[in-house]
Amino acid sequence: MTRPTLGTLDKPGTVVVNLADSLLDEGRLIITDNFYTSVLLAEYLYGRKTDLCEVTDKSESVNIQKNISMHFLEQFDRQNGKIQRKRCHGCYSSLREDGQLSAEEAGKKAKKVNTHCKVCGHAYCLICYNKIH
Repeated sequence: MTRPTLGTLDKPGTVVVNLADSLLDEGRLIITDNFYTSVLLAEYLYGRKTDLCEVTDKSESVNIQKNISMHFLEQFDRQNGKIQRKRCHGCYSSLREDGQLSAEEAGKKAKKVNTHCKVCGHAYCLICYNKIH
């Protein structure tokens, strides 16, 4: 599949890219309404390391998510009114990759976080999330 270029975008998509040009390629998130959102725009921005989120009803948002894998970080749901915290998957993996730490030691040293990637399901700190996604 060929990635869309700026020339293949519709007028609203071109407006979004022109306004956000200095913010692209930095792992940011652009939020648009349904007038400015399209699958071509989502694919173009994904190729520029930028995520797109549309503020809309669920049925339209599901159609775009089927075509593009949009990863985003969100907080865990509270359980019994308490914040749920887990070890960062990225920190744990990097500590284990060195081979110097056992699983138990890496588990103790990895950061505790209350955020996870909605698509992957893994718990991540912001630093590891940005490295991996």
